[in-house]
Amino acid sequence: VVVIELAVGPDGGIGRARVVQSSPAFDAAALQAAQAMGFRPARVHGRPSPSLVYVVAAFRQPIT
Repeated sequence: VVVIELAVGPDGGIGRARVVQSSPAFDAAALQAAQAMGFRPARVHGRPSPSLVYVVAAFRQPIT
């Protein structure tokens, strides 16, 4: 499992992405996938506002 924190700006764009829980073999793939996501900005009192989003990426072990 990899947990990523994304800073989403008032325009919905991702400003910063960082791994907060690591699984070293999967960190790069999880970061790349999270940064490709699109968001609508959060709203506070009807106005776009920056926010934090947490993405959990779970990778299952293949059954052999």
